[in-house]
Amino acid sequence: MTTDPHTVEHWWLALVTFERRDASPTEFLPDQCQGAAGWMACRASNGEVVRDLIEAALHEAGVRLVEISGQTPAESIDYIQELDPHLAMNIGTLESGKSVVWGTIRTYRADGEA
Repeated sequence: MTTDPHTVEHWWLALVTFERRDASPTEFLPDQCQGAAGWMACRASNGEVVRDLIEAALHEAGVRLVEISGQTPAESIDYIQELDPHLAMNIGTLESGKSVVWGTIRTYRADGEA
């Protein structure tokens, strides 16, 4: 399913920090990294369910939510493009049955090094 990225109605943006749940490999974190932070977008009818949907997507990916900050409704696709071009691209290719997409993430090591 492709989503018209110019229709940002019901898209919410959130700056998300997440970490490994255990020592198991994950698709999103290199072995030497403890966690990461980055923008995620969530398609939801209201902001009250965004945290739950993001947390479920992270759990499915094998990581746990640490923090969500900066949750806000998407203003426009241009705003999202400026914020994170990768995120804007992923909104345009939302997989069927999914409501959360990842943007660019910045990893960190357990000792705080990137």
